Amino acid sequence: MIALSIFFAGLTSILPTAEVGVQIISSMFNVSRTKAAMYLIATSLLLGIPDSVPSIADMMLRAVSITIFFTGIFELYPVISSKVLKILNSKLSPLEMGIVVVAITFFIIEGLYSMYSAAKQGHLYLLSPPAIAIAIILFGLLADKILIKGAPPA
Repeated sequence: MIALSIFFAGLTSILPTAEVGVQIISSMFNVSRTKAAMYLIATSLLLGIPDSVPSIADMMLRAVSITIFFTGIFELYPVISSKVLKILNSKLSPLEMGIVVVAITFFIIEGLYSMYSAAKQGHLYLLSPPAIAIAIILFGLLADKILIKGAPPA
C-alpha cells in the first residue's frame, strides 16, 4: 500500500508539471501541442540519460540549487514591472517596494554565495555547477530575445 501511494503521489506531481511544460513550450516556440509534447519528451530524455550517472546528477542538482535564488528574481520581476502595474491600475506602496528591494538583495547575495561555495568546493565535474547556473540565468535574461512570440497554431 505504501509503495502504491508513493507511486500515485509521484504520478500526480509529474503529470501537472508535464502539462504546464507542454503549454509553455507550445506558446514559446509557436508549435502544436503534439510537437510541444515531443520536444518535452526529447528534452527529458537528453537530460535524463546523462543525469543517471551519480556525479553528473550531483553537478546538475548543485546548479539548480544555485539557480533557485536567481529564479526568485525572475519571478519577482512582474510584481515590480511598470507594464503589469499599469494593467492592474496599481502602485506599490513604499513598504511593498522595500520588501521587494530586500528580497532581491537577499536573492542576489545568497545566489552569489552559493555560487562561490560551489566553486570553492572544487569537485571534479565535466562542467562546474556555477557555469551551468550562469548559463541558466543568461537564458532567463535573454529568453525574450531568443524565443518566438505569438499565438501557437491550433
